[in-house]
Amino acid sequence: NTIGSHLCFSTCINTPGSYKCSCPPGIPGSGFDCKDVDECLENSTLPQNCSHLALCKNTFGSYICRCLEGYQGDGFTCADVDECLSPSSCGRNMICHNTPGAYTCSCILGMVYDSGTCVSERLCEKATSGCSTHAECNVILGSHYCACRRGFYGNGTQEPCPQFAYCFNTEGSFYCDCWEGYRNNGTHCEDRNECEMGNFTCPDNSTCKNKGGGYLCPCNVGFIANNSLCLDIDECATGLALCPNSSDCQNTIGSYFCECWDGYASILAHVSCVLGRR
Repeated sequence: NTIGSHLCFSTCINTPGSYKCSCPPGIPGSGFDCKDVDECLENSTLPQNCSHLALCKNTFGSYICRCLEGYQGDGFTCADVDECLSPSSCGRNMICHNTPGAYTCSCILGMVYDSGTCVSERLCEKATSGCSTHAECNVILGSHYCACRRGFYGNGTQEPCPQFAYCFNTEGSFYCDCWEGYRNNGTHCEDRNECEMGNFTCPDNSTCKNKGGGYLCPCNVGFIANNSLCLDIDECATGLALCPNSSDCQNTIGSYFCECWDGYASILAHVSCVLGRR
């Protein structure tokens, strides 16, 4: 043979008076003709050794193993990834359940999370009674929840009792009771106006003002709250009075007046005191 001349596919091995050819590892053949074997194929002549929890990918002369999603390892050995160890796997008010290669999130019934309000599977099947009329029941990661349709916002549920009412569970049913300060008018709970009804207790020198579910007793002008009383403000002593020069401030209950000095007369309703005017 001519030096440097051979017909090998890959590796040429010199021998006394001749040479021989060999194929690379994982590629069988005569040395003159070498063909890759796909070890990943079933019934391959060169079987692979990947874990049953991994995917086999053929390469030229060999193969690589990659663990399935939800598993970790070198591909020859794969172990489950516990996704529940990460607090971000499930939303708020949900419980994470690890499974081989995956996980599920179950709702804490009645709680609200990013996708809506958690409900039972039974309520989800009867979404008209479990969800609002402007919501629909969806399933995500095995959990059921009511979510508002596009263009609406809220928690997605149909409240069994009207606003401003308590819901009390009973055997096989429930009943609603209006909050204190509200009354049932047959369809909803409306505010009782204690001020108009005269059903209030306010201290002297104050005025009853109605508010949702109750009332307030703000002190009248010229008075200040002191615990449960409304006490007179001494505008003269506190410097709140606006009296003109040449006058004295005289406090009254809830107000004050300005009295011109002797020899001075009041003009323009005590705007000023002028000497010698009567």
